[in-house]
Amino acid sequence: LLGQASGDLRSVKGYFHALIAESIEHVDVPFEPNDAWVRLTPEVEIRVKEAVSTGNSYHFEIEMRPQNSNPMQLLLSGSPLPARMVVARQLLGEDGKPSQHSSGAPGLIAPIAGRGSGGGSSLGAIQAMRFVIAVKPTDRKVPFEVRNVPLPNPGP
Repeated sequence: LLGQASGDLRSVKGYFHALIAESIEHVDVPFEPNDAWVRLTPEVEIRVKEAVSTGNSYHFEIEMRPQNSNPMQLLLSGSPLPARMVVARQLLGEDGKPSQHSSGAPGLIAPIAGRGSGGGSSLGAIQAMRFVIAVKPTDRKVPFEVRNVPLPNPGP
């Protein structure tokens, strides 16, 4: 390709997958240890085992119990998407707004359970965790085409 006289690719076509939800819901869970189980979806409940926020650092541990199956197995290739799925976990500050330490998922499933920690001088106290739930998600193929993509000069 680098030896082409024009020095570019005329056209590159492909597609990527996008998750589109009918609606988005939030489940807010206080940032404090608790023995109560909180239902996020019909298949998944969580409880906060540990939660400490000092204003400039935090750490937590969340336990999960799926009701019918392992939620990580819900997204096998070719399988239908669940009716409700967690797509992000956010940390809410004293003002009720998500902090910069919130995490979405690089894939389709957000981290639900496990341990987390972080810090920073502008963090502030964590008041709650917000789990973002996609309701009736569907997978869409989004086509794209890029034209006249310049190639680097291979040099001598």
